[in-house]
Amino acid sequence: MAVQRYTFLPSELLGDQLDAVDHGVVDGGLTTFATPGRVAASDDLVEVQLPDKWGYGLVPNHEHDHVGRRAVRQAIMHVIDRDAVAQAAGPRTKEPVPVPTAVPVDDQERWLGDAVADFETYGVDESRTERAAELLRDAGYETADRTWVDESGAAVEPPITVPEGWLDWVDATEAVVEQLRAFGFRSEVDARPITDLTDGAWPDGDFVLAAWSWLPGRNAAFPSVGFEHQFAETGLGLLDGYPGGGDGETDTVTVPERDGDSDLAVRPVLLGSRMTRATDRSEAKSVAREGAWVANRDLPMLPVVEKRQQLFYDGDRVELPPIDDGAYRFWLPTAWLLRTGKLRTTEGEAEPAVVDGTLATDPDDDGIYEDLNGNGEVDYADLVALFQEV
Repeated sequence: MAVQRYTFLPSELLGDQLDAVDHGVVDGGLTTFATPGRVAASDDLVEVQLPDKWGYGLVPNHEHDHVGRRAVRQAIMHVIDRDAVAQAAGPRTKEPVPVPTAVPVDDQERWLGDAVADFETYGVDESRTERAAELLRDAGYETADRTWVDESGAAVEPPITVPEGWLDWVDATEAVVEQLRAFGFRSEVDARPITDLTDGAWPDGDFVLAAWSWLPGRNAAFPSVGFEHQFAETGLGLLDGYPGGGDGETDTVTVPERDGDSDLAVRPVLLGSRMTRATDRSEAKSVAREGAWVANRDLPMLPVVEKRQQLFYDGDRVELPPIDDGAYRFWLPTAWLLRTGKLRTTEGEAEPAVVDGTLATDPDDDGIYEDLNGNGEVDYADLVALFQEV
């Protein structure tokens, strides 16, 4: 039967949220990270996974001698086997990005349509080292003792800073570094406490590559939000020096047109506002494709994987609609499932208890029979009766 009455509890009161669902403290609707073993240990948990529009990527310091060059960023993107990184970081909740840009995985078809066929994939499940080497040689790099060096002989050695407590991100970074080193970059993992990064290294621009999300979260379903994140506001005060992130007339980026016949000069920082001011869907999609194309070719950030949010319910107490039901398109869909009657309980209406020969009543009609002595009021005598019963 459909749920008739419900109460939302502050999650901070529940302690371990997965235990709260598993032990029947709440019926579900909680989001928390859980390992496969933790989920498998309970027969009652029902897990729903939703696009998180947030995930592991690399933010280059665009003022750096090497990663500040588009050719180097593209080479790095070609070298990274994104599927292998997702496997290393946790394949149940990580999805390799099929087309690196500023639009979430599940929204690319909706906004980009057939145009996505023109975009560079950089190789989803392979390391395209030959193409990466070609790009670097065209940019003046060469190999010396199996290490890539620039025109001055300086080695390409990009360390990746990553929050040390984010273990899945550390795993992802180790996988990326292994691939880059195999290609000839002297890369290394630089894991530090998150506060050391957010209060110092990142806002000071003291990094080469930073492990940070290439999307800002659920609002990124609208490409204007992703454009703002990649082209202007990276989050956590991370100062990346992207040349298209300023609001001056000269803060432009030039990329090849999608048809390849000419160049496209764009002020990326304006793309978000241009899209929000669009007066019809066709215009909005046109701007979305333009911004996504710039992100794909210029790589202000290097998208690697997108995370899927885990949502848990007590399978003994509630029934859920199939995962392809449209209600799951809503962020944290429990409220919508309740509103539409699609979240159903396996239990019938609560029956009043008989306490010391008296039928308990529900004075405020909330489905909870708290008047244990049946006098029509909730008072101290009910507390005494409850204490005696338990």
